[in-house]
Amino acid sequence: MRKTIKVGVIMLVVGVIMLIFGIANNGIKSIYWSNNGFKIVKKSQKTYYPDKITDITLNSADNVTVKRGNVASILVSSRHKLPTVTTKDGHVTVSSKPTSQKQVGYFFSDSDFDNRIVITVPAKTTLTRIHGTHQQSGDVHLEDITADHVKLLTSNNLVLLNNVQIKKDAQFSADAINLTGVTAPSLQANTDADSGNIRIHQSHFDADRSNINSRDGDITVEQTHFKSAKIHATDGDIRLNRNHVDSLTATTADGDIHLSANKRVGVFATSDDGDLNIFSHHVTDNTDYHHNKDAKQQYHLTTQDGDITATPA
Repeated sequence: MRKTIKVGVIMLVVGVIMLIFGIANNGIKSIYWSNNGFKIVKKSQKTYYPDKITDITLNSADNVTVKRGNVASILVSSRHKLPTVTTKDGHVTVSSKPTSQKQVGYFFSDSDFDNRIVITVPAKTTLTRIHGTHQQSGDVHLEDITADHVKLLTSNNLVLLNNVQIKKDAQFSADAINLTGVTAPSLQANTDADSGNIRIHQSHFDADRSNINSRDGDITVEQTHFKSAKIHATDGDIRLNRNHVDSLTATTADGDIHLSANKRVGVFATSDDGDLNIFSHHVTDNTDYHHNKDAKQQYHLTTQDGDITATPA
């Protein structure tokens, strides 16, 4: 028995030494299964330096960031096959397909080698167009850039914009949309996924009518300017907080509406099955109420099944 224990201890010590030696020599690898058997995950990275970037087309399964910088560049990194990048006369197209390999083994976080694409646009550059097709399933993040047209009709992803100036068209369709500091003549935004929330903060859409729709998610609009806007949630709540509008219509089939605004605005509220609390004026089910009919700024709020509340900002 003692001999067996000694042999076991020796083997354990040898095993630990070999494990330490393997780790020290980068021996722990993630592997995945493909049609041809097991393969080691290889981290790849490449940077392109085009002479200029004038417009961008995204057809990628990877997350994409477009940001302002000093030099035009396109960085791609992947744990599998690198995305395909084509550049011609300022036109940039980035494409990749989703990986379906099943990984097994040891895994360690290494954010520097996540599948990602980073496109850097020189300062003072106005892009002609940014177009995300339905094949763009990775998240799209635009930051500190200016473009004439931004059309992201993507799928299964998040669209995130920070400090972006859009001179003409702003059209977005995604699982979730988050806009902060965005300026455009108008906004067309749509989510069609479960819990597809839309959040708009400190933005300006002052020239034309905006349309914002969520099939199954909440909509939050804060400190934003609209010439006019139509907001609709099929199954979700709508929150409107200290916005500046000429006219805004908000409807939800199944959800509450909360408005925070100056009491001088006009509010026409209707609920088929819910209570109205409009600046301390309380009305019960299946009725409507109009506050300050002659106000220049008017909110038209309707819910089929939910409460409507307006509080002074």
